[in-house]
Amino acid sequence: MHHAARARLQVASELGAAIDEGQLCLEYQPIVDLRSGSAIAAEALVRWQHPTRGLLHPAEFIAVAEDNGHIAELGHWVLREAIGQLGRWQADLPAAGFQVHVNLSPVEVRWPGLADFVAEVLREHDVPAPRLVLEISETGLMTGDISGLETLIALRDLGVGIAIDDFGTGYSSISYLRRLPIDTVKVDQSLIADIAADGAQVRFVGAILHLIEAAGLRAVVEGIESLNQLDRLAGLGCQYGQGYFLGRPVRPKELARSLAGSAFRVRP
Repeated sequence: MHHAARARLQVASELGAAIDEGQLCLEYQPIVDLRSGSAIAAEALVRWQHPTRGLLHPAEFIAVAEDNGHIAELGHWVLREAIGQLGRWQADLPAAGFQVHVNLSPVEVRWPGLADFVAEVLREHDVPAPRLVLEISETGLMTGDISGLETLIALRDLGVGIAIDDFGTGYSSISYLRRLPIDTVKVDQSLIADIAADGAQVRFVGAILHLIEAAGLRAVVEGIESLNQLDRLAGLGCQYGQGYFLGRPVRPKELARSLAGSAFRVRP
């Protein structure tokens, strides 16, 4: 416990300098149309190129940032970088509707100036609002308050897409989601872990996908890591997916080359 506490303090003391000194970067993981095999979006994932510990993933520093007050600064950096990259990509994107997804922490969602900040950065880079999708976890949504809901409504009114991430790990229901200002539901990878071998799980996932579609929302299944999982989801009529089998997170230049080469195919 003492070692863990010291490690968190070390991360907290170094994170502010990491933001200022350009140690952060974004990688992008494709979200793929399983019917056509083309990427329709990419999720921006922050990485910290630590000078001594190497490449750190969000699980190693996001919670610390939320606890010590760095999350607003970090979140602003990620939004500026992702929207700026989307602006640079616009001329070469494979489709007019290509989007970039950015994760929001519950702390950021409760910040009253978030919608104004997003609008300002979109204008700065001449990016249409519908090209941006902001994701908040199901757990974060359920533990939020009215100020967070007001922020989501303001973002929706701006034209930005809103997605619920990790659906299936919390306690929300489809009927509850229908009352929220969202348009996309990302189904958590834990729900498809055994889908290739468990017929009951296939039926369960199929029912979830059907309910999401009936609610007028778009479903994206996360964590697709094998051809067997992909086959089961295709048989259920799932249209959108994300996972290592379809494409790993990569730097912007590599993703741009993959998009240009139509590399995201669901069959050889």
